[in-house]
Amino acid sequence: MKYKVILLSFIFIGLSGCVNLEVSEKNNSVAETLHKKNNLYEEYKVTGVIKFKQKENNISSRFNYKKDRDSETIEFLDFFNNIIIAFEVTPGIIKIKNAKKNINSKALKEIINKPIFKNIIVNFSGILSGDIKDKDSIVDYKNGLHEKIKTNEYEIEYKSYNKMLLPTHLEINFLKILFSIKISHWELQK
Repeated sequence: MKYKVILLSFIFIGLSGCVNLEVSEKNNSVAETLHKKNNLYEEYKVTGVIKFKQKENNISSRFNYKKDRDSETIEFLDFFNNIIIAFEVTPGIIKIKNAKKNINSKALKEIINKPIFKNIIVNFSGILSGDIKDKDSIVDYKNGLHEKIKTNEYEIEYKSYNKMLLPTHLEINFLKILFSIKISHWELQK
């Protein structure tokens, strides 16, 4: 009787271990499949907050980002959800779409079109989806989702993902400036 209980215990532990192993392998393949699928969305909207530090000033803004098949729009919002400035991005070109009257559009246009800033803004959808064309290295989590992507100009660290396996917190580091992006809402359109 004593040996039967021990044998049954080992069988039960062994079976439950096998079941857990299958589930985690299944979750990994599901994560990889969904991640690849989500990278293929051509139209979506993202809402969040971007923060960075310049000298001793902490700068943050809420933003709305909309990607269509032909263009992208990035809107930076004030505390009351009014648009401070909006950029329209078409392949390789950044245009100021909408700006408050007190913003020096000419100076802002010069800053935005500097190669480093332009590279990040033009590739913003790739940064969000992890689909970077000119990457030097990539590190993935065990489930297949991206952890870090490094290019010759900047590095992206994906800190967390939501249930749909889309990033909700990422950091972009370039020229010793750290941009922290926290995404509160994804709206995928098929």
